[in-house]
Amino acid sequence: MGKWDLSLKTLVWENPRDFVSLLLAGARCAGRREGQFQKREIRSDGLLEAEYAGEKLLIHVEFQVNKDNEIGDRLLDYNYEARRAYRLPVLSCVISLKRVAEPPLPPLIWHVPGWGRSLAFQYQNLELAETPAEELEQKHLVGISPLLLLCKGGAKREVLDQVVTGLEAAKKAESLMAAKLIALSLQEER
Repeated sequence: MGKWDLSLKTLVWENPRDFVSLLLAGARCAGRREGQFQKREIRSDGLLEAEYAGEKLLIHVEFQVNKDNEIGDRLLDYNYEARRAYRLPVLSCVISLKRVAEPPLPPLIWHVPGWGRSLAFQYQNLELAETPAEELEQKHLVGISPLLLLCKGGAKREVLDQVVTGLEAAKKAESLMAAKLIALSLQEER
């Protein structure tokens, strides 16, 4: 993910409520958690504490730009470490920022020869390139509005103007920088 990594991690950090609402409808954001785990040197893109139906949980956010055949294993790694560290259930979510041919999809299933399935790990997969910008826009989550630019039909000047106006009005400076970085990257790709 390289050049977007820090901006997107900051986007999650600055807008935890919006990401919780996007990834688990009906959940209430209860805060953020450190996503770097001491046992091993791995750092998630975002780890948010939420409450759903009166129970606490963590929502793990991982952004992906390119096809990664090991994404399920990586998500499982983060999920395990977060559960171990905080003793809360974890919902892992990969947000695919670009269209990828034949992306690995949930669940991750491990098989043992001669025995059968030894593990089935469910995670959420949000493919922005397949998500109409209007669908994400209808959620009215200003903090995730930079992601509109990566949605189907979202790479337009009027969408960028709307995102910038909304972020300026909400005084979301870091999110505004993420939106500008995404817009610049999209322009360079053309």
